[in-house]
Amino acid sequence: MSVRGPYRRHSLQFKIQNCTDIRSGKVGRREALKTHNLSANLMQMWLTQFDRGELDLEEAAASTVAECEAHIAALERKVGQLTMELDLLKQTPRLRLVSDNEIIDRQRPEACSIRRGCQVIDLLRSTYYYRPSIAARPIDDLALAALIDDIHDEFPGYGYPRVTLELKGRGHAINYKRVARVMKAHGLNVRRRRSFKPAPGSEADLSVYPNQYRNNIPKEPDRVWVSDITYIRIASGFAYLAVILDACSRKVIGYALSQRIDAPLALAALNAAYSARQPAAGTCIHHTDRGCQYASALYRNALAQFGLIGSMSAPANPYNNAQAESFMKTLKVEEVYLAGYETFNDVANRLPYFIEQIYNERRMHSALGYQSPNKFEAQLALQAA
Repeated sequence: MSVRGPYRRHSLQFKIQNCTDIRSGKVGRREALKTHNLSANLMQMWLTQFDRGELDLEEAAASTVAECEAHIAALERKVGQLTMELDLLKQTPRLRLVSDNEIIDRQRPEACSIRRGCQVIDLLRSTYYYRPSIAARPIDDLALAALIDDIHDEFPGYGYPRVTLELKGRGHAINYKRVARVMKAHGLNVRRRRSFKPAPGSEADLSVYPNQYRNNIPKEPDRVWVSDITYIRIASGFAYLAVILDACSRKVIGYALSQRIDAPLALAALNAAYSARQPAAGTCIHHTDRGCQYASALYRNALAQFGLIGSMSAPANPYNNAQAESFMKTLKVEEVYLAGYETFNDVANRLPYFIEQIYNERRMHSALGYQSPNKFEAQLALQAA
């Protein structure tokens, strides 16, 4: 069995010459086939075209000229490419004091691609495109203390774990042990407040809800809400803040300010929270202390209208409402005590910014894996999707 050779293209001049030699008797057909390694069918097709006058000498001459011109043009392009690469190679020994990347960038002619330039100087393209990351400059203890002080200006209640993570978020990867040491040496540690000890109180029969919560942290939002009211001292007296937090994410989902501490204040915070979240009826526990605002008929009716399950702490025991109490402590230490509010308008203008932009959006919580409430809820939403 004969093996077919590679595909060949035959010029029109070649076809005419072979057909002319065969028809004139100068060369036999068998001899022509053997000499040029042609098939009998191909030669028969050429002879048929020749006999019909389909093989034109003028066309053959023009085709030959075109093929020669194309070949010359290809050779010229090759010569130009080789000349360009030779120029690059001639300059390379003088440029060895600079990197190969700079040789490609500065000396490579415009017509030479990066791929071909790398091949000429034997440089991997991955090496050319590699850009090493800039190593962080070492920071001394004084500069580190200044950075920590800046963080405390924004987050006064941060201890060394949160400060370490905040530094990392700002591009400074520093060991937490060093952060703790520098904070201690420069007096930047947060003062711990004395823990509260509940006093024994009366278990009088009040118009209150039983404790349905008992600090069992839910796994998803809008299963438990916790609420509380606090005062904020101003020059003319007090401003009062009512808040409602989601027990899962610690996010403030509703709040209200007033110059009076009454049931409408608590109800305004409840309306804000329900408008923002709207949990299904009977699925969300609403937990508070035993304040008269929450035990009022106005508030209890609102809970029933929204389908929320009422729950209250034991008397004189803030541990039953620990998450709300913890937020109030954070609010006082990191905002109220430092702000020096003088008027109610000062409170109304500044406090929403702290709650929404600082606490909900940016402040890290250890119970949330050092994430902000908004980021934590976004992560839960992705996991549930």
